[in-house]
Amino acid sequence: MFSVLEGANATIGGGVVSVTSLDVTGLYFDEDEIAPRVKRGDFRYQKDGNSYSIVEEFAPETEARALLEGQSLLKLMYAKTMGCTTGRGRLFLTGGASTNPDLQRILSDVFAMDTYVLNVPDSAALGGAMLARYGNFIQFITTTCESTAENWVSRVEAGEISAETRPKRRLTRPMAHSERVSLF
Repeated sequence: MFSVLEGANATIGGGVVSVTSLDVTGLYFDEDEIAPRVKRGDFRYQKDGNSYSIVEEFAPETEARALLEGQSLLKLMYAKTMGCTTGRGRLFLTGGASTNPDLQRILSDVFAMDTYVLNVPDSAALGGAMLARYGNFIQFITTTCESTAENWVSRVEAGEISAETRPKRRLTRPMAHSERVSLF
């Protein structure tokens, strides 16, 4: 249903608003949330110049997109809390809903990144495993970066390596938006 409604323009407050941007968004909480600390309720916002104003209701086609954008914004908040950066790199999508091109576009808009769908069976489980590996990697990086940097500096000072020595970078071909990736 969302794919049919999403491409339309919605009427809000007497004006026509495109539902293909972050001009409107909604945050919907059926229960009180702990993270972020929010009381239950439906919170709808419409962009008004450089700020957002509260709106009582949206047209159904706008509501659908606002719901998905709001959930995507919460995922963005959680990702940034974990130290992820956005605006560069690739965003891999997993699970059944990841094949929806409209959802891919929303996530791409919110994260300001190209999205890629993993073309593997049980990709949701794979996504969970990748998230766990990332968490372990961040812990490893946090605990070893300082000692590695100190080791590097001491080796340069001892004359074991040149300060100009740099690891070689491997360039990769950037992939097109929503290009399918096969890991196997």
